[in-house]
Amino acid sequence: EVPRFGAVNQDKFDYNLRAGWISLVANRWLSIRLEFISNIMLFMTALLAVLTYVASNPPDSQSAGAHSSVKAGLAGLALSYAPGLTDTLNFMLRQLTSVEAMMVSVERLLQYASLDFEESTEPRDDAPPAWPHMGAITFEAVSMRYREDLPLVLDCMDLTIQGHEKIGIVGRTGAGKSSVLVCLFRLTELSSGRITIDGVDISKLRLSDLRSRLSIIPQDPVLFTGSLRANLDPFDQFDDTALWRVLEQCSMSSVVKEHPDALARPLEAGGSNLSAGQRQLVCMARALLKGSRIIVADEATANIDFETDALIQQTLRDQLGTATTLTIAHRLNTIMHCDKVITMHGGKVAEIGSPLELRATPGSRFAELCAVHGDHGGEPSAADRRSGCLGLDRLSGGN
Repeated sequence: EVPRFGAVNQDKFDYNLRAGWISLVANRWLSIRLEFISNIMLFMTALLAVLTYVASNPPDSQSAGAHSSVKAGLAGLALSYAPGLTDTLNFMLRQLTSVEAMMVSVERLLQYASLDFEESTEPRDDAPPAWPHMGAITFEAVSMRYREDLPLVLDCMDLTIQGHEKIGIVGRTGAGKSSVLVCLFRLTELSSGRITIDGVDISKLRLSDLRSRLSIIPQDPVLFTGSLRANLDPFDQFDDTALWRVLEQCSMSSVVKEHPDALARPLEAGGSNLSAGQRQLVCMARALLKGSRIIVADEATANIDFETDALIQQTLRDQLGTATTLTIAHRLNTIMHCDKVITMHGGKVAEIGSPLELRATPGSRFAELCAVHGDHGGEPSAADRRSGCLGLDRLSGGN
């Protein structure tokens, strides 16, 4: 560890010196040019003083002495102040640079002050008790764009998901996979259409009510500085028995017990003292602890190894039998066990059906994806395991 730390420290020190060296060189570059400008101005001042004296005091003039004393005084005053222009120009340019840099903060404040409020000021309905109880989701002619000047990412999308169904969502980059999640959590309001969960229009609910009833397992695990207990149950709503239960379901209990602090184990920012797979399992345990009827997995296994991927998929199947699950897939093998697969294209549902049926249908978009990615009936091949990639990343490079 000591040699590794020394090497890392040396690299970071070199990066710091590079920035300092560039700053020093830039300052010297500016100083040389300011000195050059100052010397030119000094020369021009002296030249103008001489030319002015000669022009105003011709050789045959009888009053040359009177004019020469006045002109000599002005010339001396100008020449004495000219060398100080270097420092003045240097100070002025540095101040202008500082003002320009500081104005970025003002620009950001003005930008944030003009943002639309995420929560509308209109009165909102309370979510019904025990809602959602089935987890049925309906998209009715849903259209959405991220900004007014951007094209629609979802275009009149219609979709019905029955309660308790396990749904996989696939598609190429820009097809609208993650936009479905954005609409469901109301991260961006719809341009038109509506989304209902168990018959309740989610646009009529308070954001806090809506989001507290849904759970997400993100692609990039979100963990905070603090104890493992605080990351699993940030609002302190459950006892240790419930925490240990979900850790057992996620096969994390043995790892937690190995640490002397157990649930009080400190986590660094972003969970950097855990492996990538462990961070994802902690996020899944947090979702299970919440007990939501609707759980969204946003390419949750895209950045982890196949063994942890298989563990997460098995846990989702075993522990979420009564919940509606939406899996935005990066690896096609992760959604081969779903009840239905939705193939997105151009912001619309291109096709929907059983993954096995769609794969066996000639000409279907899902069959084309399976052919391109070399699908092996839901299990990655040895070559896929070695390469560490199976899924849409080969074709599209991401979501």
